[in-house]
Amino acid sequence: MLHFKEGAEGGVKAVPITDSAQGPDLQHLRLKCEELQRENLELRNALLELERVAQRDTLTPLFNRRHFLSAMKKRLAMLAKDEVYGAVVFVDVNQLKRINDEFGHAAGDAALVAVAEHLQQHMGEEDLAARIGGDEFGLFLAVENCEAAQARVGEIAQSLGAAPAYVDGQAIALSACFGVAMMRGGESGVSILAEADRDMYRAKRLAGARDLV
Repeated sequence: MLHFKEGAEGGVKAVPITDSAQGPDLQHLRLKCEELQRENLELRNALLELERVAQRDTLTPLFNRRHFLSAMKKRLAMLAKDEVYGAVVFVDVNQLKRINDEFGHAAGDAALVAVAEHLQQHMGEEDLAARIGGDEFGLFLAVENCEAAQARVGEIAQSLGAAPAYVDGQAIALSACFGVAMMRGGESGVSILAEADRDMYRAKRLAGARDLV
């Protein structure tokens, strides 16, 4: 650190200040700066954690509905009007009420976590999975057409049925109904998700799954 003093010929020159010459006030200022730097780091970390919590579901390891809709909006903004890329999949877990009634709500929560983990395992680098309701999940699949989306959904559904959840040693069969809607530029994420929801209910009717609630 430097301070300035008047020279013998009237000029001003810089003179280094040694630690012993700084005095208690400057030492206190240095400690205060270090303390503020630590607090600033803690605040940045806290803000990052708040952002993470605001994006995540409270039960499963997936994103939440808010983040899912926000991500859809951003992806749609990248598409030209009527351009099609990517599929939104609405996933409705079958018989969650029966699981809750028969095994208890803890088992129902475990089933939802198991479904979420299964969906996450099938997501690619550009895909996205979120829990968007009680027993409902939303997926974004980076595919170019509906046929490719249906193929991906078929693989996920088949593997889900072969992977039961285990609660206290009890195997609980898992299954879900899926609805697919393609992402189209110029449309809203809410309307596309609603279209996927309608397609899911059509799939339930075709599968004779009206009682799977």
